[in-house]
Amino acid sequence: PPFQLLEGVDPIPRSQDPVIHGLTISGITIKGFSNNGLFTRNVDGFAFVDVHSVDNPNYGIFPTLSRNGLITRCSATGADDSGIWIETSANVAATYNRVEGNVNGFEVSNSDDVLLAYNEVRGNTIGMALLFLPDIFEQRPDTQRLTVRNNHIHDNNKPNTARPGSILSTVPAGIGILHLGADDSLITDNVVQNHDFLGIGIV
Repeated sequence: PPFQLLEGVDPIPRSQDPVIHGLTISGITIKGFSNNGLFTRNVDGFAFVDVHSVDNPNYGIFPTLSRNGLITRCSATGADDSGIWIETSANVAATYNRVEGNVNGFEVSNSDDVLLAYNEVRGNTIGMALLFLPDIFEQRPDTQRLTVRNNHIHDNNKPNTARPGSILSTVPAGIGILHLGADDSLITDNVVQNHDFLGIGIV
């Protein structure tokens, strides 16, 4: 599972087949929980609109194993992992959001056909982490067709507060965009400025 389960709780087997069709979450603030803000799984057709995650220390807004989604006019701050994490999903647009004060502002991992546009990304350790992680997510063994355009990505120099020993804890602060292993991506018309380590890293 993507986070630690309580003792005695068995993990639910992950499936790529959506079990919820059509979900809208709108107009809420989720603040100060001990783990995640908004976590969803196996949804086909979702919209998160005007959802704000504040000081949820693991992940802020986190759809996984889902498709055909929209995340818009949302914000996430105070996560020691990712503010908005799109994981093992397909055909998701994240537009007009604000992420600040997280380790990763945005993370996209093992997902296809994702659009990140018109977002304000500031004050994180890493502005955007766009990742293919082959050893972690067997359910979707690739990352393809990510489009990053018209974002303002700046001043992402926050000290790295990820859990010691985790993969994320080894990444240096001061990165605007980290693009790792994703195929057929387009990064265009962004403003990327004021990073202490690097603006855009392609690996």
